[in-house]
Amino acid sequence: MRDAEGAGETEPSGRIAILEDTDGDGSMDRRTTFASGLVMPRGVLPCYADARGAGALVIEPPNLWFMKDTDRDGVADEKRLVLSGFEGENPEHAPNALTWGLDNWIHLSQHSLEFRFDGPPTLATQTRPTPAHGQWGLATDRVGRLFYTPNSEALKMDLVPKHYAMRNPAQRAFPMMGVLVCGDQTVWPVHPTPGVNRGYMDGILREDKRLAVHTAACGTTLYEASLLGPGARGDAFVAEPAGNLVRRLNVEQTPDRVKATSAYPDRDFLASTNERFRPVQCAVGPEGALYVVDMHRGVIQHRTYLTDYLKSQVKDRGLERPLDMGRIYRVVPDRAVVPAPARLGSLSGARLVEQLAHADQWRRSTAQRLLVERRATDQQVPLRRMAIGHKDPIAKLHALWTLDGLGLATAGDALRAMLDPDTDVAIGGMRIAERWLASDQAGATSASDPSDTLVTALLELASSSDARARSQAL
Repeated sequence: MRDAEGAGETEPSGRIAILEDTDGDGSMDRRTTFASGLVMPRGVLPCYADARGAGALVIEPPNLWFMKDTDRDGVADEKRLVLSGFEGENPEHAPNALTWGLDNWIHLSQHSLEFRFDGPPTLATQTRPTPAHGQWGLATDRVGRLFYTPNSEALKMDLVPKHYAMRNPAQRAFPMMGVLVCGDQTVWPVHPTPGVNRGYMDGILREDKRLAVHTAACGTTLYEASLLGPGARGDAFVAEPAGNLVRRLNVEQTPDRVKATSAYPDRDFLASTNERFRPVQCAVGPEGALYVVDMHRGVIQHRTYLTDYLKSQVKDRGLERPLDMGRIYRVVPDRAVVPAPARLGSLSGARLVEQLAHADQWRRSTAQRLLVERRATDQQVPLRRMAIGHKDPIAKLHALWTLDGLGLATAGDALRAMLDPDTDVAIGGMRIAERWLASDQAGATSASDPSDTLVTALLELASSSDARARSQAL
């Protein structure tokens, strides 16, 4: 929205840039335009880099592209179509947030499918339908569950994989999808914020014209790293551009529920008096810093839903300018010793397997993705050793799903995981076991058919004292 009417919206002015900190001082000092001439690109997922250069999946509605730099100059010179159907006439409800999951599927917000992607040379994909929920952004916790923020609600989640909701076409609702885990939508701007789309509605603004509750929650991340200290691990950071702030939620996880509450009673994690401070995305970097993307402009509501109230606010207070002032903030503890960002792409397969046990989620997830992308089947032995015997259940879980991503997981691996005392490992085993349970729906078995043993284990788990294990078994 370069103005309240959306002028120039369909012009090919979109770009994807690679930003680098070349001297390790925490500030980006090199910028390379990886791709340009795009019309409202909605998501980018770096993947399948190799010795020739960087690669990325890019949503440019209605297409999903794979772009590749083949001569190591940082600029994509190859652009190949992967999938179509990513409609984007209304950018508020266009597919976004390409997210590589623990299960090696790529998940999205606001789109009715998810997919696995085998990369070059074939660019083969496998898709499955899902509910098209969420809005802007998608986050995963340490065991791969999806969290999102549909603008008026700070945090919702799926307690089970969302493609399960599509198995019964007659089912109208699925009680374990879109579960609200934060019941308090209160926000605390530090200045009057009358320029919000719903400002004329009761309860949206306080008497002093400050935003009272979320109306544009988006861009959530779950902090699973070490740099901000143990008190931050597992917390959710939620962007609220309408209130010029970022909210922090303490996320409590018990065996039978997830609950998020404000980290502070009467303030938010970060807030600005600048009305053009528009945080729209939070992310955790390779070194554990929290990154906040500030779109930094006055008009953020799309013209499709721009109310007369907000049009008047835009005009009366000159909110259409300035433009092109976006920035990225990097949040680290004061006087902290910040480690250098990890460059996992240079590690051997054996070293990547070791990273699956790292304390920080970025390292674990990136190592898993790189092993799968490299088709590192030569790491089968150390992966299975970790999946069976590592002391950390999260390392076991990553090793198990890496085996699955490489096509090496066996029914024995699934069964062993199902029998693990840790609930999350058992859930991973149950999910991987599905392919054998569905392989012979008529019920016929053979001497080599593992389904009978898996069903026996499933029936036991369906009677477990652990609510999450029971739910997954059912």
